[in-house]
Amino acid sequence: MISGLDAGIIPQRAFPLRRWFYANPLWYYHTEAAQHRLRTDAQFYELVDPDLRELCQACLAAGVFTTPSCQGHFYSRERFVRVWDELSREADAIRGEGLVVRDSETDCPQLFQQADYELPWYGFESFLAQAFPHQHHGYIGIAVPAERSSVGERLRSGAFEHPRARIEGDGDLSRALGLPVFSVQVDPESPEERDEAWAAVTEYIKGVLAGAAAGEVGAAVNQ
Repeated sequence: MISGLDAGIIPQRAFPLRRWFYANPLWYYHTEAAQHRLRTDAQFYELVDPDLRELCQACLAAGVFTTPSCQGHFYSRERFVRVWDELSREADAIRGEGLVVRDSETDCPQLFQQADYELPWYGFESFLAQAFPHQHHGYIGIAVPAERSSVGERLRSGAFEHPRARIEGDGDLSRALGLPVFSVQVDPESPEERDEAWAAVTEYIKGVLAGAAAGEVGAAVNQ
């Protein structure tokens, strides 16, 4: 049994500070995480959006972590009508016999039941007004463990330039997670711009990872 979950929209850079649950692929519930940690297994990365999969796989293979993420979307009003209808049905279940949700980290089912549960919006138009413009923004955090410090050094160089994407250090997340975190943010105006921006980010990060690995091998040989 679990209670106190929230369906509200939060800033994407706060994703790794929350614990996530889902009843269906349309929407997620979340709550404050007791511990801030990042998963590194391949199964977790199967859940990410298509534009981010190659990037996440490259980071995983290089021993670098990524945070919960979103590529950014351009869904129609009809999609949000479906989401609202589903959230409304689920709210009724939560207040009644309960809703089975799964922990995104463990995939374990739990019963979300709360007699006073309410959605955080007054109605559909309130939900749409917040969700529709928010959806275009894409985000992923790249967390660099101590043994891959050369990756962090290269990311700090500021060499990446793109009109719709940026990579910058995130001090707040770094302190919360206990290791350097770099936020990658994409702000496209169309699906085509989004796909191109994430492709550029992916190629750049792959180059950073390859260059760091080559440098670490060279340093080891010189020693």
